[in-house]
Amino acid sequence: MPEIDEFLTRYLAARDADRDERVNRAIEAMTVREHRLVHEAAVMGYMQGVQAARVGEFDIPMDAEIVWRVIAGCQTFGDIYPTISGLPERASDG
Repeated sequence: MPEIDEFLTRYLAARDADRDERVNRAIEAMTVREHRLVHEAAVMGYMQGVQAARVGEFDIPMDAEIVWRVIAGCQTFGDIYPTISGLPERASDG
């Protein structure tokens, strides 16, 4: 089944490239203030999560990588994080 493996490899590479492009567009579209706000919140949230789950030694990525991961995560769950993902906010259930 090398055809399936090759297809999946190409598919996953294309999805990674698409995600990279969407995250980079989101970052480029931010104002300086928005970027600073996202940067500080992302890094602090990441650090707090790492500290809470700390079991042993770990490597903490650079700030830019943390911001990238947070934006990618928000875009993955755009209905939950509409501000970062750029999706319209969903109606409240209440």
